[in-house]
Amino acid sequence: VLAYLREHVRVRGIRVAPPASPTEQMLQLSLDSLKEVHPAVRRLHVEVLALLFYAHHQLPESPIVPSILQHLTGDAAADNVAVRSGVALLCGAVLRTFAWASRQLNG
Repeated sequence: VLAYLREHVRVRGIRVAPPASPTEQMLQLSLDSLKEVHPAVRRLHVEVLALLFYAHHQLPESPIVPSILQHLTGDAAADNVAVRSGVALLCGAVLRTFAWASRQLNG
């Protein structure tokens, strides 16, 4: 999934979103996995969410970015350490993804 999303961003950039049905499945699975106890699994899903966020951030009809942001705002106040860790990881991953994608698309 990560390799597919990275290649999609590298080749198509932000002009075209990945197919809707698999994207929705990836989104729900990854959002649910932000609560994962195992840090490596949580990190994997954070990377998927960051790539989905980037691939959809300039597509006004896409529900992906609003769904991620809504989930983040709901989880930010959670008492669960794993959830707060997932939110923090996602914020950093989104920033790294934007930096990586701008290098891929511009250079």
